[in-house]
Amino acid sequence: MANTKEYDSFKTQDGIVIYLYQAINANGEWNNLYAKHPIFCPECGVAPLKFTSKTSSHCAYLSSMPIPPNTEHSDDCSHRYRTIGKRGAKEFYDNCTDDQATDKINACINLLKRRNFIMAIGDADTYPHHPKLYVPQNCNSKVENRRLRTWSFYSIYKLDEEDMGIPIVFYGNVFLSFERVKSKTSDFEFNVLKVISIYNNRHQLQSIFLGQQEIDVEENHPYLFSMLGIIEKNGKYNNVKFYNQYHPLFRIEDPDD
Repeated sequence: MANTKEYDSFKTQDGIVIYLYQAINANGEWNNLYAKHPIFCPECGVAPLKFTSKTSSHCAYLSSMPIPPNTEHSDDCSHRYRTIGKRGAKEFYDNCTDDQATDKINACINLLKRRNFIMAIGDADTYPHHPKLYVPQNCNSKVENRRLRTWSFYSIYKLDEEDMGIPIVFYGNVFLSFERVKSKTSDFEFNVLKVISIYNNRHQLQSIFLGQQEIDVEENHPYLFSMLGIIEKNGKYNNVKFYNQYHPLFRIEDPDD
């Protein structure tokens, strides 16, 4: 069975990155604009992808041809490796240093800025430090490597029960709004960071609990935002929270810097 959570975007023949939510209609069907042309891995732009429309049992998704590990990806592409599971992801983030976790967050920001941040996986001296890979310390075999999970804020609604509690680096080009909020059940006040779509409707994508932490952001200004978080279910909605609420890891950057 294909991994339906492997890709949240693809590259066109012209090298333009398109996110899945931009390429499907309300019924989860492929936009004819892209149906007539080949699509490729968003990271290396080499391996071809295929689109599967929404059905009664799954959302629309993108997948490799064939399922990874896939030698059609370039040597320095993290999608050559299978996506890490919940146990492996928790093990990595529970044991890694802040610098190691920050590397993963920075990789997403660099991806948004279209920088060449990819390191050569094929080089034995560098592949253990690839920003989007988990390499077990007790194993020298590349077969055991796994791709750490990343996901766009714009596609969070596509995650489901099996994704709850898995550490994921969430990222996006978004508006941010810092607000002080009063609890509905007590006099307790806390801060939240609202993640807002930069597109025409400017709807709120997430409201992230900050506790008493303050973040200085300018409203109606686009930011590149990335954070280490997990998904929790709140009714029918998916809510993002920091993986470690007492030691949140995130990065906010001006896209023009």
